[in-house]
This record gives sequence, structure tokens and C-alpha cells, in this order.
Amino acid sequence: MKYAREHIKRYWAFSYRRAIGVSMLTFSIALAIGITFTAMISTFFYTNYAAVFAFWLLLILITVLVLVSSFVNAHISIVRFMNEVEHREHSKHTALWLFVITVGAVAFFIPILFFNNYLEPLIFLFSFGGVLWIFYLSVTAIFKHHYHEIAFGALALWVIFIAGLIGLHSFGSQLSVQQIGAAAKFSLFISMVSLVTIFGVIGVSLLFNSSKAFAGEFKYLMNSMSTRGNKRRAR
Repeated sequence: MKYAREHIKRYWAFSYRRAIGVSMLTFSIALAIGITFTAMISTFFYTNYAAVFAFWLLLILITVLVLVSSFVNAHISIVRFMNEVEHREHSKHTALWLFVITVGAVAFFIPILFFNNYLEPLIFLFSFGGVLWIFYLSVTAIFKHHYHEIAFGALALWVIFIAGLIGLHSFGSQLSVQQIGAAAKFSLFISMVSLVTIFGVIGVSLLFNSSKAFAGEFKYLMNSMSTRGNKRRAR
């Protein structure tokens, strides 16, 4: 963010770290609740697929609302401190960033359409990991800021994806029909647990680091005010 003043850059980093953290933690919690609800419904003799679909749709809507409101609030809170030149440049950069994120998300979720077997759940790890990489790299390239928590999460998802792929592929050709079903359930379990855990860890890490940064800024401000007060009294 070379177009913005230093205090604007620091406030942007804090606001977006908090917004991303809230969004990822919400996604993790919603996914965990959805998995638990689906597992409970599946234990009944008759599974009400309409209820499952409605519940997942509600969770998706809540997650999207939290994500959108978090980023909108972060954007509004930042631009109100910007001058006209900074606001104009920041709007251009934000529009470019959203375009890159959208195209990257579509590109990484397309491979899911080409898998319809026990490997399909693992592809979710690849897709979400890819989106996180796009997120991290686009913020680095466009805003010149690094959220390393996101990079670690993306790397963890891809490591689990590769490990799972190697493990299933090593004996995939030897599986019977019953074993393929078990492999599919195991693959789904690993994928969902990995997504819940990693997104939850990323979200908590981002919120913790944003709070830590805020505390550091507050301490710096108080020290500056104390120093100014001492100088005035010395005069």
C-alpha cells in the first residue's frame, strides 16, 4: 500500500487481519456444526435430505453474511480515514483483488467436477488450499502485505492432500466394492476434519495476532503521549 500513509497501512493490516480471522473461524464452526448435524441425521433409519439441505443452506447463508459484513465493515472503517487520492487508489486495488480472488476460486474448484469417486473429498483440500494460496499471494502482490498464517494453512492443506492421495493410490487398484465405500468415508472424514481444524487454527491465529498488534499500537500511543507530557513538563 505505497499509496497510503503509514498509519493507514497499519490500520488496514489490523482491520483485514481481524476480518479474515472472523470469517475463517466462522467457516470452521459452521462446517463443524454441519458435519455434526449430518452425522446425527444419518443415524436415523430414514434420512430427511430436505432437512439436511435446508440446514446446510442456512449455515452457508450465515457464513456468507458474516464474511461479507466483516470485510465491508473493515473497508468502511479504513476508507473513512483516507484522503481522496488514497480512497481512489485503494478502491482500484480492492476491485483488482476481488477479481483475482474470484477467478482463482473458480479455477481451483473446477477440478472437483472431474472426480466422482473416493478421491473426490480429498480434492476439496486441494481446492481450498489453492484458494488460500491465491488469497495470500494476491494480498502480497497487490497490497504488499503478508498474512503468513494463511500461507501456513494453505501449505498444511496441500500436505494432507498429497499424503492422502499417496495413501489411497498405493492400494486403490486392489480395493473391493465394499472397501471403496469405506475408503470414500475415510477420505471424507479426513478432509472435513482437516478443513475444520486448519481453518479454525488460522482464524484463531489471525484474531490473536490482530489483538496483539492492537495492543502494541495502543502501548506505542500511550508511550508517545507520556513522552510528550514529560517534555512539556520539562520546559
